[in-house]
Amino acid sequence: MKRYLPLAALFIALLLALLGWRTTSSLIAREYRRPQTVSLRWKTQALTAGDCRRLEEPAQDEAPPVYAAWAGGERLLVEPRNGREELAQALLVRGEISLLLPQETVLGNLPQSNLECAVSEDLCYELFGSADAAGQTLRMEGRDYTVSGMLRDLRRTVVFLQPQQEAFSALELAVPQGKNAYAAAEDFLSRYALPEPDGVQSHAGHFRLSGLGEWIPSRWSDFEHWSTLLRQAKERRQALGALPLCEPDRLRKEAVNEVWLSIAASLAMSAAALLLLVRELRRLKEQV
Repeated sequence: MKRYLPLAALFIALLLALLGWRTTSSLIAREYRRPQTVSLRWKTQALTAGDCRRLEEPAQDEAPPVYAAWAGGERLLVEPRNGREELAQALLVRGEISLLLPQETVLGNLPQSNLECAVSEDLCYELFGSADAAGQTLRMEGRDYTVSGMLRDLRRTVVFLQPQQEAFSALELAVPQGKNAYAAAEDFLSRYALPEPDGVQSHAGHFRLSGLGEWIPSRWSDFEHWSTLLRQAKERRQALGALPLCEPDRLRKEAVNEVWLSIAASLAMSAAALLLLVRELRRLKEQV
Protein backbone atom coordinates (compact mmCIF):
# COMPACT_ATOMS: atom_id res chain seq x y z
CA MET A 1 0.00 0.00 0.00
CA LYS A 2 2.80 2.41 0.91
CA ARG A 3 4.35 2.06 -2.52
CA TYR A 4 1.30 3.74 -4.06
CA LEU A 5 1.24 6.72 -1.71
CA PRO A 6 3.82 8.75 -3.70
CA LEU A 7 1.83 8.15 -6.89
CA ALA A 8 -1.37 9.23 -5.16
CA ALA A 9 0.32 12.38 -3.87
CA LEU A 10 1.65 13.11 -7.36
CA PHE A 11 -1.80 12.62 -8.88
CA ILE A 12 -3.42 14.95 -6.33
CA ALA A 13 -0.76 17.63 -6.85
CA LEU A 14 -1.18 17.45 -10.63
CA LEU A 15 -4.95 17.64 -10.29
CA LEU A 16 -4.76 20.66 -7.98
CA ALA A 17 -2.30 22.37 -10.33
CA LEU A 18 -4.63 21.82 -13.30
CA LEU A 19 -7.61 23.12 -11.34
CA GLY A 20 -5.56 26.12 -10.24
CA TRP A 21 -4.57 27.03 -13.78
CA ARG A 22 -8.13 26.55 -14.95
CA THR A 23 -9.33 28.98 -12.29
CA THR A 24 -6.55 31.40 -13.19
CA SER A 25 -7.45 31.31 -16.88
CA SER A 26 -11.10 32.04 -16.09
CA LEU A 27 -10.11 35.00 -13.89
CA ILE A 28 -7.82 36.39 -16.60
CA ALA A 29 -10.61 35.95 -19.16
CA ARG A 30 -12.86 37.97 -16.84
CA GLU A 31 -10.31 40.78 -16.83
CA TYR A 32 -10.16 40.65 -20.64
CA ARG A 33 -13.91 41.15 -20.83
CA ARG A 34 -13.86 44.26 -18.68
CA PRO A 35 -13.68 47.68 -20.32
CA GLN A 36 -10.14 48.93 -20.74
CA THR A 37 -10.13 52.33 -19.05
CA VAL A 38 -7.96 54.95 -17.42
CA SER A 39 -9.10 56.86 -14.32
CA LEU A 40 -8.53 60.59 -13.90
CA ARG A 41 -8.98 61.96 -10.38
CA TRP A 42 -9.10 65.45 -8.92
CA LYS A 43 -8.87 66.44 -5.25
CA THR A 44 -11.74 68.86 -5.76
CA GLN A 45 -14.69 68.77 -8.13
CA ALA A 46 -12.63 70.42 -10.85
CA LEU A 47 -14.45 68.87 -13.81
CA THR A 48 -17.51 70.95 -14.66
CA ALA A 49 -20.72 70.30 -16.56
CA GLY A 50 -19.36 72.61 -19.27
CA ASP A 51 -16.34 70.35 -19.67
CA CYS A 52 -18.66 67.37 -20.09
CA ARG A 53 -20.70 69.17 -22.73
CA ARG A 54 -17.52 69.73 -24.74
CA LEU A 55 -16.83 66.00 -24.57
CA GLU A 56 -20.32 65.21 -25.83
CA GLU A 57 -20.18 67.74 -28.69
CA PRO A 58 -16.82 67.15 -30.41
CA ALA A 59 -15.82 68.36 -33.85
CA GLN A 60 -17.68 66.88 -36.80
CA ASP A 61 -14.74 64.78 -37.95
CA GLU A 62 -14.23 62.93 -34.66
CA ALA A 63 -16.27 60.55 -32.55
CA PRO A 64 -17.10 61.61 -28.99
CA PRO A 65 -15.01 59.91 -26.30
CA VAL A 66 -16.63 57.18 -24.22
CA TYR A 67 -16.42 58.31 -20.62
CA ALA A 68 -18.09 58.36 -17.23
CA ALA A 69 -17.66 61.42 -15.02
CA TRP A 70 -18.70 61.02 -11.43
CA ALA A 71 -18.71 62.52 -7.98
CA GLY A 72 -19.09 60.65 -4.72
CA GLY A 73 -20.33 61.60 -1.31
CA GLU A 74 -22.32 60.41 1.67
CA ARG A 75 -26.07 60.85 1.32
CA LEU A 76 -29.10 60.03 3.44
CA LEU A 77 -31.42 57.52 1.75
CA VAL A 78 -35.04 57.07 2.78
CA GLU A 79 -37.47 54.25 2.08
CA PRO A 80 -40.66 56.36 1.76
CA ARG A 81 -43.17 53.65 2.72
CA ASN A 82 -41.71 52.64 6.07
CA GLY A 83 -39.51 55.66 6.73
CA ARG A 84 -36.27 53.69 7.11
CA GLU A 85 -33.17 55.84 6.76
CA GLU A 86 -29.62 54.80 5.91
CA LEU A 87 -26.43 56.71 5.17
CA ALA A 88 -24.71 55.48 2.02
CA GLN A 89 -21.99 56.35 -0.45
CA ALA A 90 -23.75 57.89 -3.44
CA LEU A 91 -22.07 57.93 -6.84
CA LEU A 92 -23.51 60.58 -9.16
CA VAL A 93 -22.53 59.63 -12.71
CA ARG A 94 -22.71 61.36 -16.06
CA GLY A 95 -21.94 59.27 -19.11
CA GLU A 96 -21.40 55.52 -19.53
CA ILE A 97 -21.99 53.94 -16.11
CA SER A 98 -20.81 50.52 -17.33
CA LEU A 99 -17.23 51.86 -17.42
CA LEU A 100 -17.40 52.25 -13.66
CA LEU A 101 -19.22 49.05 -12.70
CA PRO A 102 -18.31 45.60 -14.07
CA GLN A 103 -21.25 43.75 -15.59
CA GLU A 104 -20.89 40.82 -13.17
CA THR A 105 -21.64 43.13 -10.24
CA VAL A 106 -25.03 44.19 -11.63
CA LEU A 107 -28.23 42.27 -10.97
CA GLY A 108 -30.97 43.74 -13.11
CA ASN A 109 -30.24 46.94 -15.00
CA LEU A 110 -28.05 49.96 -14.54
CA PRO A 111 -29.90 53.30 -14.36
CA GLN A 112 -31.06 54.47 -17.77
CA SER A 113 -32.43 57.85 -16.68
CA ASN A 114 -32.05 60.35 -13.86
CA LEU A 115 -35.17 58.87 -12.24
CA GLU A 116 -33.50 55.49 -11.58
CA CYS A 117 -30.75 54.17 -9.34
CA ALA A 118 -28.84 50.98 -8.60
CA VAL A 119 -28.40 49.95 -4.97
CA SER A 120 -25.94 47.58 -3.30
CA GLU A 121 -27.47 44.41 -1.90
CA ASP A 122 -26.62 45.21 1.72
CA LEU A 123 -28.52 48.49 1.48
CA CYS A 124 -31.45 46.70 -0.15
CA TYR A 125 -31.67 44.42 2.88
CA GLU A 126 -31.55 47.32 5.31
CA LEU A 127 -34.02 49.55 3.46
CA PHE A 128 -36.41 47.04 1.89
CA GLY A 129 -35.79 43.82 3.81
CA SER A 130 -34.82 41.92 0.66
CA ALA A 131 -31.86 41.68 -1.70
CA ASP A 132 -34.23 42.01 -4.67
CA ALA A 133 -35.43 45.60 -4.64
CA ALA A 134 -36.03 46.09 -8.37
CA GLY A 135 -38.98 48.42 -8.89
CA GLN A 136 -38.91 49.76 -5.34
CA THR A 137 -38.84 53.49 -4.63
CA LEU A 138 -35.93 55.22 -2.93
CA ARG A 139 -35.85 58.84 -1.81
CA MET A 140 -32.77 61.06 -1.67
CA GLU A 141 -32.85 64.76 -0.85
CA GLY A 142 -36.60 64.90 -1.34
CA ARG A 143 -36.60 63.23 -4.76
CA ASP A 144 -37.90 59.74 -5.53
CA TYR A 145 -35.96 57.24 -7.64
CA THR A 146 -36.91 53.79 -8.92
CA VAL A 147 -34.46 50.98 -8.18
CA SER A 148 -33.47 49.53 -11.56
CA GLY A 149 -30.93 47.00 -10.32
CA MET A 150 -28.88 45.69 -7.44
CA LEU A 151 -25.10 45.78 -7.03
CA ARG A 152 -23.24 42.74 -5.77
CA ASP A 153 -19.96 42.98 -3.84
CA LEU A 154 -20.29 46.74 -3.31
CA ARG A 155 -20.82 47.97 0.23
CA ARG A 156 -23.40 50.61 1.16
CA THR A 157 -23.37 52.17 -2.29
CA VAL A 158 -26.06 53.67 -4.49
CA VAL A 159 -25.45 54.81 -8.07
CA PHE A 160 -27.43 57.53 -9.83
CA LEU A 161 -27.33 58.73 -13.42
CA GLN A 162 -27.08 62.48 -12.91
CA PRO A 163 -26.43 64.38 -16.17
CA GLN A 164 -27.46 67.62 -14.45
CA GLN A 165 -24.67 67.34 -11.88
CA GLU A 166 -22.65 70.57 -11.95
CA ALA A 167 -19.19 69.29 -11.00
CA PHE A 168 -17.27 66.02 -10.82
CA SER A 169 -14.11 64.82 -9.11
CA ALA A 170 -13.35 61.76 -11.26
CA LEU A 171 -13.57 60.56 -14.84
CA GLU A 172 -13.30 57.09 -16.32
CA LEU A 173 -12.13 57.12 -19.94
CA ALA A 174 -12.39 54.19 -22.35
CA VAL A 175 -8.97 53.53 -23.87
CA PRO A 176 -8.92 52.96 -27.66
CA GLN A 177 -7.80 49.50 -28.70
CA GLY A 178 -4.04 49.16 -28.89
CA LYS A 179 -3.29 52.57 -27.37
CA ASN A 180 -1.28 53.17 -24.22
CA ALA A 181 -3.60 54.23 -21.41
CA TYR A 182 -1.45 57.10 -20.13
CA ALA A 183 -0.82 58.40 -23.65
CA ALA A 184 -4.56 58.26 -24.29
CA ALA A 185 -5.19 60.23 -21.09
CA GLU A 186 -2.65 62.93 -22.02
CA ASP A 187 -4.11 63.27 -25.51
CA PHE A 188 -7.63 63.43 -24.07
CA LEU A 189 -6.76 66.13 -21.53
CA SER A 190 -4.94 68.21 -24.13
CA ARG A 191 -7.59 67.87 -26.84
CA TYR A 192 -10.46 68.98 -24.62
CA ALA A 193 -8.48 71.46 -22.48
CA LEU A 194 -9.43 69.74 -19.24
CA PRO A 195 -7.85 70.57 -15.86
CA GLU A 196 -4.74 68.61 -14.95
CA PRO A 197 -5.74 65.66 -12.73
CA ASP A 198 -4.16 65.01 -9.36
CA GLY A 199 -4.04 61.27 -10.00
CA VAL A 200 -4.10 58.93 -13.01
CA GLN A 201 -4.55 55.16 -12.90
CA SER A 202 -4.61 52.76 -15.83
CA HIS A 203 -7.08 49.88 -15.85
CA ALA A 204 -6.04 48.85 -19.35
CA GLY A 205 -3.62 46.11 -20.23
CA HIS A 206 -3.87 44.04 -17.04
CA PHE A 207 -2.73 40.52 -17.93
CA ARG A 208 -2.70 41.40 -21.66
CA LEU A 209 0.30 40.85 -23.89
CA SER A 210 -0.33 44.29 -25.38
CA GLY A 211 0.36 45.77 -21.96
CA LEU A 212 3.96 44.54 -22.16
CA GLY A 213 4.79 46.89 -25.03
CA GLU A 214 5.69 49.86 -22.87
CA TRP A 215 8.19 47.73 -20.94
CA ILE A 216 10.23 47.04 -24.07
CA PRO A 217 12.79 49.84 -24.57
CA SER A 218 13.13 51.41 -28.00
CA ARG A 219 16.92 51.01 -27.70
CA TRP A 220 18.56 48.07 -25.96
CA SER A 221 21.20 50.45 -24.62
CA ASP A 222 18.50 52.37 -22.72
CA PHE A 223 19.21 50.85 -19.32
CA GLU A 224 17.18 53.51 -17.49
CA HIS A 225 13.94 52.59 -19.28
CA TRP A 226 12.68 50.18 -16.62
CA SER A 227 13.77 52.31 -13.68
CA THR A 228 11.93 55.27 -15.21
CA LEU A 229 8.74 53.25 -15.64
CA LEU A 230 8.96 51.92 -12.08
CA ARG A 231 9.52 55.42 -10.72
CA GLN A 232 6.54 56.76 -12.66
CA ALA A 233 4.36 53.90 -11.41
CA LYS A 234 5.43 54.62 -7.83
CA GLU A 235 4.63 58.32 -8.23
CA ARG A 236 1.19 57.50 -9.62
CA ARG A 237 0.45 55.16 -6.70
CA GLN A 238 1.52 57.82 -4.21
CA ALA A 239 -0.65 60.45 -5.90
CA LEU A 240 -3.67 58.15 -5.91
CA GLY A 241 -3.02 57.15 -2.31
CA ALA A 242 -3.63 60.76 -1.28
CA LEU A 243 -7.05 60.78 -2.96
CA PRO A 244 -10.28 59.29 -1.58
CA LEU A 245 -11.21 55.93 -3.08
CA CYS A 246 -14.67 54.52 -3.67
CA GLU A 247 -16.19 51.06 -3.84
CA PRO A 248 -15.49 50.53 -7.58
CA ASP A 249 -11.81 51.21 -6.82
CA ARG A 250 -11.87 48.54 -4.12
CA LEU A 251 -13.52 46.05 -6.48
CA ARG A 252 -10.89 46.62 -9.15
CA LYS A 253 -8.06 46.20 -6.68
CA GLU A 254 -9.53 43.02 -5.24
CA ALA A 255 -10.13 41.58 -8.73
CA VAL A 256 -6.51 42.14 -9.77
CA ASN A 257 -5.22 40.77 -6.45
CA GLU A 258 -7.43 37.72 -6.91
CA VAL A 259 -5.76 36.96 -10.23
CA TRP A 260 -2.25 37.35 -8.80
CA LEU A 261 -3.10 35.12 -5.83
CA SER A 262 -4.51 32.50 -8.19
CA ILE A 263 -1.35 32.64 -10.31
CA ALA A 264 0.82 32.27 -7.19
CA ALA A 265 -1.21 29.32 -5.92
CA SER A 266 -1.12 27.63 -9.34
CA LEU A 267 2.65 28.08 -9.56
CA ALA A 268 3.08 26.64 -6.07
CA MET A 269 1.00 23.57 -6.90
CA SER A 270 2.84 23.13 -10.20
CA ALA A 271 6.18 23.30 -8.38
CA ALA A 272 4.97 20.74 -5.84
CA ALA A 273 3.80 18.43 -8.62
CA LEU A 274 7.14 18.79 -10.39
CA LEU A 275 9.08 17.95 -7.23
CA LEU A 276 6.93 14.90 -6.60
CA LEU A 277 7.37 13.80 -10.20
CA VAL A 278 11.17 14.12 -9.97
CA ARG A 279 11.19 12.20 -6.69
CA GLU A 280 9.04 9.43 -8.16
CA LEU A 281 11.25 9.15 -11.24
CA ARG A 282 14.32 8.85 -9.03
CA ARG A 283 12.62 6.17 -6.97
CA LEU A 284 11.71 4.18 -10.08
CA LYS A 285 15.26 4.55 -11.38
CA GLU A 286 16.68 3.21 -8.12
CA GLN A 287 14.36 0.22 -8.27
CA VAL A 288 15.57 -0.61 -11.75
